[in-house]
Amino acid sequence: MIDQDRGIKSFMTRYVVEITFTVLYLAMASILNLQFLEGSNINTVIAGHDEYITVKEVYSILHPLSWKHFFLALIAGDVIFYGRIMFYLDAAFAWLPFRIWGVEGMVYTIRMVHSVFLVAGLLLLAHTFLKSRFHKALFLTGSGAIFYSLYFVMMPKPEPIQLFFLALFLFYFKRKNWSFGWHFILMGIAFGLKFNVLLLLPIVFLIPFLKKGVHAWQEIVIKSLKSFGFFIAGLIIAIPCLLLSPIKPVYLQAYIHEIKAGIGKSYDDLSLTVFDWLQRGFGGYYLGHWIMGFIFMALILLATVLQLRKVRYNNDVSALILLVFGLVMTWSVMFTTKRLWPHYIWTGFIFMLLGLIVFAAQQTSMKQRRVYLAFISMFSLVSFIFFLNRDLPMYANLDKNKEVIRDSAESKMAIDYIRYRYPGAQVVTDGSLLYPFSDFVKAKPYHPFASLLPLPAGTTFNWSGDHPEKIWNHPADIVVFCKRHPERMMREHPNVYAGQHEDLYDLYKRMTKADFVRDTSFGEVIVYGKR
Repeated sequence: MIDQDRGIKSFMTRYVVEITFTVLYLAMASILNLQFLEGSNINTVIAGHDEYITVKEVYSILHPLSWKHFFLALIAGDVIFYGRIMFYLDAAFAWLPFRIWGVEGMVYTIRMVHSVFLVAGLLLLAHTFLKSRFHKALFLTGSGAIFYSLYFVMMPKPEPIQLFFLALFLFYFKRKNWSFGWHFILMGIAFGLKFNVLLLLPIVFLIPFLKKGVHAWQEIVIKSLKSFGFFIAGLIIAIPCLLLSPIKPVYLQAYIHEIKAGIGKSYDDLSLTVFDWLQRGFGGYYLGHWIMGFIFMALILLATVLQLRKVRYNNDVSALILLVFGLVMTWSVMFTTKRLWPHYIWTGFIFMLLGLIVFAAQQTSMKQRRVYLAFISMFSLVSFIFFLNRDLPMYANLDKNKEVIRDSAESKMAIDYIRYRYPGAQVVTDGSLLYPFSDFVKAKPYHPFASLLPLPAGTTFNWSGDHPEKIWNHPADIVVFCKRHPERMMREHPNVYAGQHEDLYDLYKRMTKADFVRDTSFGEVIVYGKR
């Protein structure tokens, strides 16, 4: 008993930083995620409409209409640009809560599953590359206490699960001295979750060649081919429908289409520059101010150059690999993406921060080490101050926001009015209406890549979130516009739908002149009915 107590005490002492971080972070996540369990797209701080994709995909697995539907929902679903592994992992954990508490229990569980993966990924990275408790505290604080870490705590997107698999891959990659092996299956899963790691693939396949030297290339080519096979296996685990591509090419075609479609969107801001990304997207959101962002990036570039200069005789290339990972993932987004969505560079930021800490820890000069650690401590402290004063209070009070309360009330009045006035109607909304999850998941049952199933009886709401220009394509009896009303969009967001405002507005005028007429409104919510 005494030995057991000593063992527990020793474990607690050794991992005090990790334990403290895990307990506090998951406790915070459990409280934050109690918000918006009815429906989340009404909230404009977090892009809640994205959560509806996850909720519907998981619901289709947990509540299939047939065995065929279950099989197709499991391997492909209605959208496959995010790996199926995200959805079927969510479904596995949410099955029991869904049976007990219904859709709201499923939604809460999904959010917490992603929170756990986020924490597990950060802990695994810290365990793999850092030894000092102070260094681990710097990394966990600096990566956990940023705006978009809180965002992913409350928004089930693939990045936290992808981070975990990347961390697991790097754990084995480093453990095997940066050699090829079965662990490339983990890189395949990470790529299958989201293709933002596309440019990392040449790097991870090149590292073992550079590590072994030219004389061993013939031997290592065979291992590289085997590892590529493991990578493909991981990709198929993440997106099982790709296995059926030889007999049903639409699966591969749809996946490739989504990879291409991810680069350009109809709502891109063509005037956006790399400087805008650095100033507002990176500095503003990750380190509180654009000046801090520029200092951080300058330090990252300096550390990378210094690591490259001594790469030939440096036994530990961990810092260089992490820094290059972070820079590639960050700058590739800044140069190619014309929409300022800073969550795209979240994973890159984490790798850059970790690489910088590893770089500082490797310095043989105590003076240099202290200088670098002083800068890193400043970044982590600034992030933590903004976390306490700006980010956490905002996230913790989203459901108490006056605008959210108003929009929620107006949406519910509009929904109640439509159900009473137009029972059995087919309703299409622009996606900014408060739309209960329980209604949304039942509105449009599907068999992937097959004909739609019969719609349920009663008033049915269909959701056209990202593409209000397609709102008229549905056989709708009622159309509801809220924040994406064409006149409002043209007035408030002149750069969001660059080059498409006029077409969208013309379509709106034609439809309201010929087929639809304004019925009533509830504040910002405007209801149109057929003539």
